[in-house]
Amino acid sequence: MQSSSLLGWAVFATIVRLTSPAEAGDDEVAAKRITMIKCQHYLDMVSIPHDIMTLEMDSRVRKVYSVHCPLQNPYVVGGRRVEKYEFPHMVALGFWARSIWTSDGVPYTFQCGGTLISERFVMTAAHCINKDLAIVRVGVVDLNDPDAEDIRIVEKIVHEDYSPETRYDDIALLRLERNVTISLHVRPACLGTDRTERIQRATVTGWGKTSQDSHLSDSLGKVSLDVPSDRKKCARMYRGIGQSPLIDRQICAGSLDGNQDACHGDSGGPLQVFEEGECRYHVVGVVSYGKICGSAEYGLYTRVSRYLGWIVRTAWPDDWSHQEYWESW
Repeated sequence: MQSSSLLGWAVFATIVRLTSPAEAGDDEVAAKRITMIKCQHYLDMVSIPHDIMTLEMDSRVRKVYSVHCPLQNPYVVGGRRVEKYEFPHMVALGFWARSIWTSDGVPYTFQCGGTLISERFVMTAAHCINKDLAIVRVGVVDLNDPDAEDIRIVEKIVHEDYSPETRYDDIALLRLERNVTISLHVRPACLGTDRTERIQRATVTGWGKTSQDSHLSDSLGKVSLDVPSDRKKCARMYRGIGQSPLIDRQICAGSLDGNQDACHGDSGGPLQVFEEGECRYHVVGVVSYGKICGSAEYGLYTRVSRYLGWIVRTAWPDDWSHQEYWESW
């Protein structure tokens, strides 16, 4: 990743391939509602109650809730380091390093990112999945943090329609051996919907390279990218280099001055937007691929909203099977 942030308070391993049926009508509504319920649920888990005195005649005491929250400061080619609690959903994917041992004796290299979407599931890119993918590291900004928590991956679920040739449907889910412990620095993100996709800018985070010729970074970086409303230039760019046509299940994002970009090692990580006043990120895309790091071109991201039904059925099957859970919400 090529290109700081303040903290504050906000009130308010078997590889399995699954398909995603057409998400229309009731199924689409159900998936959206369940993800919204989960989004609020994970925020509530780290909210802190406060007693306040109302200004009514009877002066009743009521509870309000606040959560330790990063104030958005959109300053990972061109990327900047992030603060500890800023992206609690960010996950590093650890691969067995057959010929390389890290200085602390742990045989992992971290070559992709991911997003914690529930206590047990991580979302990433399908092209990151291989037999050497072994663990996820959660709750860290610095990969060398002694408090890092590693959790073994027990199932790798690649979208059935993923094609390495076209890069279409470049999305996968990882089931963990156990639940993560929800805290201020470990918390699932919200999943993007068509509502949260109506944006002009979004943030990418990752431990990828900070330039085309650099090494992978140990420190999490972030970069703010433009999301063009007119996709024609992006479509022409990839068509001009012989790539597959741009489709609706992909998002274009980038910095046309070439100073900021996702890069090698950022794959699988989130393209996200911050909901001010609610202290939560909505992940609208998954880092898929691009051209040369830091070039004045757009990168491509898998559009999360097109896979909500598939994600919900996989990560929350009990909620999906009980229609009354969402119909009465």
